[in-house]
Amino acid sequence: RRVRGREVVGMRIELEVEAGDQASLAAFLRALGDEANGFPELALVAERDPGLEAAILKLANSSYYGLAGEVDRLDFACAVVGVLGLRSLTVAELARRRGPYPSELARFANQLTVEMQRRAAGFAIDEQVALSVGLVATLGWVLAVQQDPVGYAQLMELPIEERRGYEIERWEEPLVRLTQRALAHWAFPEAIVAAVGELDGQHRRLDLLEIGGGIVIGRALEGVEHVVRVIFRRLAHQTVIERDR
Repeated sequence: RRVRGREVVGMRIELEVEAGDQASLAAFLRALGDEANGFPELALVAERDPGLEAAILKLANSSYYGLAGEVDRLDFACAVVGVLGLRSLTVAELARRRGPYPSELARFANQLTVEMQRRAAGFAIDEQVALSVGLVATLGWVLAVQQDPVGYAQLMELPIEERRGYEIERWEEPLVRLTQRALAHWAFPEAIVAAVGELDGQHRRLDLLEIGGGIVIGRALEGVEHVVRVIFRRLAHQTVIERDR
């Protein structure tokens, strides 16, 4: 199939990670999926990857958690961040390490995370859930640009209304569905997977454009606030459970 004069070649985005420093992150995700592992056991796995260890300690000591003293023990940091937060942080780190991370995606993810944290209480949403969704909402776009930079560049050149069709032709699924497939693959709670899927509705998709140094999300969207409302409306009707270890 040709789209605007370009040949569209189908390919499937892969999720498995078996080599390099990414493998240590995949090992930590597997450890998170084993409920027999408590936070001390998780810390032993995390400390094998200095980058991940530093990221966990940084998040545990951030203003988001508001702890009075410094957290310097990794097992305690894991307990502070929690299983869901650790899973989201690790997947976000994995996405960054697998290849290019476009600046517009990074800025949007950061902005979305901040807004979701800020507005969580107003929607009666657990702040940990809000943080997690913000960290991983753009995962499908990140995987697409890393594994198929040519296809991603072509996608960004298309008008908003043509992108979803291109995504299906090129990658066999829209990028929101790719995000959902990745989150399910890495054992995220069903409620979060479903909430992210809300972004695939008409006029609600995460189409990212860089305009004048800022980001707008789709032609008919009002910005990040709209995305937050869409996700929170879905989460408000569901229960997200990640048992403490």
